[in-house]
Amino acid sequence: MQLEKDSKLELNDRSRQIGDVITDVESKVRKKYETHFQEQEDKIAELQRQLNLVSARSRRPKRGRKGKEV
Repeated sequence: MQLEKDSKLELNDRSRQIGDVITDVESKVRKKYETHFQEQEDKIAELQRQLNLVSARSRRPKRGRKGKEV
């Protein structure tokens, strides 16, 4: 969104335009950060799943060649 470059605009119209630009920028920044935070949350969840798998494997008793515990 761009401001109109019309010197005939009244002060209220200019103020409204500036307010619209600010609202637009806020919306875009909010969406950008929400997307970024969601991506980070997804990465954290995946790392937690991987960590849980590794932890579960390390708790199982180790077995030798013929299936006997070592």
